[in-house]
Amino acid sequence: MGARYEDLQWQPIAPELGVDSPLITILRVDPVTQATYLPIRVPKQIHVPMQWHSANETHTVIRGNWTFEHEGMRDQLGPGGSNYIPAKMRHQAWASDDALVFITIDSAWDVIGSVARQRRQTWTKRRTASERTSKTDLAHVR
Repeated sequence: MGARYEDLQWQPIAPELGVDSPLITILRVDPVTQATYLPIRVPKQIHVPMQWHSANETHTVIRGNWTFEHEGMRDQLGPGGSNYIPAKMRHQAWASDDALVFITIDSAWDVIGSVARQRRQTWTKRRTASERTSKTDLAHVR
């Protein structure tokens, strides 16, 4: 089973950011384990606030630069770089303009943000002169 990049169906993560919204597409979900394979691309620099997942997560940078912070350490990754974040480890990330990361999750993908009870994930998008903060409800966010 293959998928051509130009044929992928991308969905905005934060639609209120318009063309600057990060985009996601789910490539595969294993029917037994719910392991999930997905890329996320960002057109403009972005900060992904502190969050965690119920399953182990691996990031592989395809394009641009990503910085992942966890337990007071930072992994600065360029194309080909990868990291592993164990289940329930709180982490945050920053991406450069025109960045693409491929993510694998050992079971069903969820995002538990710093305000998990509100079922919201905050995405902060860096603008040239100022920063704008937006909130969005996502079906997979707890």
